[in-house]
Amino acid sequence: MEDGDNPLKTAASSVLSNEQFVDLVREHQSGLRSFIRSLGVDPMWVDDLAQEALVIAYERRGDYETGLSFRNWVWGIARHCVLNERRKFARRSRILNENVTDILLATSGDSPEAEGSSDEDKLRAAALKACLEAIPQRSRDLLRLRYEEEMKSTELAEEFNMNPPALRKALERIRHSIRDCMEARLSPVANR
Repeated sequence: MEDGDNPLKTAASSVLSNEQFVDLVREHQSGLRSFIRSLGVDPMWVDDLAQEALVIAYERRGDYETGLSFRNWVWGIARHCVLNERRKFARRSRILNENVTDILLATSGDSPEAEGSSDEDKLRAAALKACLEAIPQRSRDLLRLRYEEEMKSTELAEEFNMNPPALRKALERIRHSIRDCMEARLSPVANR
């Protein structure tokens, strides 16, 4: 290919044409997938993240400076996609660990007498089950949809006909109520 034929060398247009973009994607897509895989992404999700990076690149092709490495540019976008996915995963993990691990365990269908559980674990699971049964059905539904179904607060707010701040406050109150109930049931005085 001569310099005049190279889409990166043409200065007539600062925005890549659709044809130029498609040619560059064809040239670099397998390397992009390998790069994403090398960042530790589960192989099942590599294609999705590569597609996301290419969609973003297409939408931002006006930002691409001709003459610079398309490969480096699109790999930078892919790197940001992976970082964003990592942040989302960490945020979901943090929420589940801090707020509802016990709730998810109790509602998973396993009995408190699960094999290998300590006596304390059995007591906690039984207390949690009792505390969950003590709250209104609407509150249980709210917890289930938010934490088991991982519905976003905006979707939940619409579903429950509430505004998002009120919904978040309701979830906070439900969690506090369950925590207080469990503390009362598990306190040494309550067990006498």
